[in-house]
Amino acid sequence: MFLTAIFAQNCRLCVAKILSKRLPLIETNVLIKVVEMLRKLFIVFVVCLIAFSCAVMRNSNEASKKQKTVPPELPIFLNKYRPLTNDKLAAFMEDWYAWSKRIDASMPKSDSLTILFAKVFHHYQKELQSDISEYIVLPFSVDVIKNRQGKSDTTYLFPRYMKTSKIEPDRKVLYITPEIHTYLSHFLGRLRLNDSKKLPPKRSPINEGGLYTLAGYIPVHEGHWGGYWHLQSIPIVYRIKIKDNGYELDLRTSWYSGETAFVDKAMKIMTYKGWWIE
Repeated sequence: MFLTAIFAQNCRLCVAKILSKRLPLIETNVLIKVVEMLRKLFIVFVVCLIAFSCAVMRNSNEASKKQKTVPPELPIFLNKYRPLTNDKLAAFMEDWYAWSKRIDASMPKSDSLTILFAKVFHHYQKELQSDISEYIVLPFSVDVIKNRQGKSDTTYLFPRYMKTSKIEPDRKVLYITPEIHTYLSHFLGRLRLNDSKKLPPKRSPINEGGLYTLAGYIPVHEGHWGGYWHLQSIPIVYRIKIKDNGYELDLRTSWYSGETAFVDKAMKIMTYKGWWIE
């Protein structure tokens, strides 16, 4: 900006000198005012150009960062199975697994939250010993709440995408999204047909053959109050809170219960609190 000002100042003096010689009838001070106006316009143009360039670079960097942290592909393979039937379930599982592997390959390298997730997940898997299905099913993303500047009353929420190959490298792992969960829930049936508060509520017929087959692939548990399904591997970690002294993970330990696990910053000490049942 300093060089631009010097350049414009020199141009103003040179142009004024030349024009005053060629056009002696025109007052020199008038020419200087004209050139001064041009100089200001030139500076405004340069400032706008710099601001525009910075905005383009910032947007480009944000887009690049987003591409590195957010999986680029939604589960469009669902369109092949409308409707999903029992005889198509094996092919559906193959496509789901292929899609999950592509998503995992697009993930950034493992970070501290993925390591934290893996530590807590493995601990509960070993303790509960409830996973006998062919596939491990993990959430597509986990909500993370982080304190800003140590203030517990000022938080922000963002999704954290977990790299499954870093969590379960020796198992076949699937990412489940809300779309996939809804799709499979309709396949299984026994969903509430209306929002009426009358008990018992009307439900769609259950697909018993589909339920038996799907349960061989992934964990399948009906919700405690009925009308919905849990289709993730236990524990289901659904929220991570980043605290000043460690991490709190809100999780479900069964189809009817859950608790909060606290892990210190060094990820060595784990305690439990807030046990609940539905």
